[in-house]
Amino acid sequence: MKQSEFEKQLLATGTSGSDTLLKAIEQLEKQMDQLFKPSGRNPKINQAIQETNKVHESYLVAKQKMIVMLHCWQS
Repeated sequence: MKQSEFEKQLLATGTSGSDTLLKAIEQLEKQMDQLFKPSGRNPKINQAIQETNKVHESYLVAKQKMIVMLHCWQS
């Protein structure tokens, strides 16, 4: 939901009652669930975190290999 849409919903709440606000909250919660769940795997942010962790692990492995190669080369 864009900010302008949220502002319209908020303004409408004052004139039409709390149903509009409740619907807006439900929609925001649904969008949040699509992006991130603390124990989830499929939401977009969770997937990005998993990918970042994989890349970081690959970096650490490569770094360790380079250290070993450097020590072998210096010996």
